[in-house]
Amino acid sequence: MVPGASILPARIARRAIIVSLKTSEHEAKEQSNSMTQLEVAYRYGSAPSEAEMRALDGVREVYGIRRMTFHPKEHIVRVEFDASRFKEPVIAGLLRQAGLDVQERLVLA
Repeated sequence: MVPGASILPARIARRAIIVSLKTSEHEAKEQSNSMTQLEVAYRYGSAPSEAEMRALDGVREVYGIRRMTFHPKEHIVRVEFDASRFKEPVIAGLLRQAGLDVQERLVLA
């Protein structure tokens, strides 16, 4: 032990951890509320292969991509993203880079 250092009693340490966790949750909520969410839809050509689906799963992990939804019958993918981090052409580029055959952007009603 370092001279002059004190050990917090266990119950105080637990409270400090709980307060820290609550603060982090609160900060995360505030941060998510401050994001500008947009959704874009694209029609794609051929159905993605297994390798392309794995690559698209990696796109889902990009910070700022909130959700990616496929509608295979219509060959449509919808992406919800944080507009303060990305512009629509960047989203299309990420999908193309993952191997998705993006053909056109759809207008959402």
